[in-house]
Amino acid sequence: MGQPIFIANFGKIMRSVSLSHRSYIANNISTSHWKHHHEEQITRIIRQLVQSKKRYKIYGYSKRSCQECQSEWKSKSPYTKESLEDYLKESSNELLNELCEKCNEMKPISSFLLYKKSPLEDHIDIKPTIEIKLSKEWNNYYRVFGTWKCQRCSNRWKSAHTYISLQKFIEKSRLDKDDFYMQKCKNCEEENNDNCVISSYKPLNKSDRVRDTPHEAGLCAKCLSGAYCVHDTFVPGKLANDFFF
Repeated sequence: MGQPIFIANFGKIMRSVSLSHRSYIANNISTSHWKHHHEEQITRIIRQLVQSKKRYKIYGYSKRSCQECQSEWKSKSPYTKESLEDYLKESSNELLNELCEKCNEMKPISSFLLYKKSPLEDHIDIKPTIEIKLSKEWNNYYRVFGTWKCQRCSNRWKSAHTYISLQKFIEKSRLDKDDFYMQKCKNCEEENNDNCVISSYKPLNKSDRVRDTPHEAGLCAKCLSGAYCVHDTFVPGKLANDFFF
């Protein structure tokens, strides 16, 4: 199985095997597979940033990327549009690796921090206008916490597995029907229920995740696609920490 196809169907593969075999499979996957997946995510995000009509000061952010000291830090200077465009042309990893000053090693970023104005200090606690986490990006869509409404029966619900257009997330613009993965209303019996809309959404926070509620894979767009989902019941060791963040 080719590398991109394998990664795209990783969740489906892992869900089809027994729990006892999952750790073995995960720990024997080549590190290059995960690096390739990580680089593809970065490339998709950079393309959207370069194409965006909004102009932000863009910084790289590393959180727990360093396994030795568990540090987190922000790049000392913003990425320019030219440097991002050069990355797309050359596919160089140098731009998106940042130095851990405690360990003196280069580590990959885990997210992009977007500011309308340049932050006055290089402290990580300065709140950005937008944070784009690599772990939330999926095929040019971005995972958010959404409030839904069924236009057929007026049923409303909230979902931490709402995927909207990454471009619309960056620009904070109104969502059209093609800008999100559709969720079906549980109350309606129609098989092809496409009459649901997102009435509002916000960036996903830890408090929005209900761990005690069983994840309904049959309603999750990412699970249905066969991709690795955060609710899959295995942890691929160090690889998960390095590349899924």
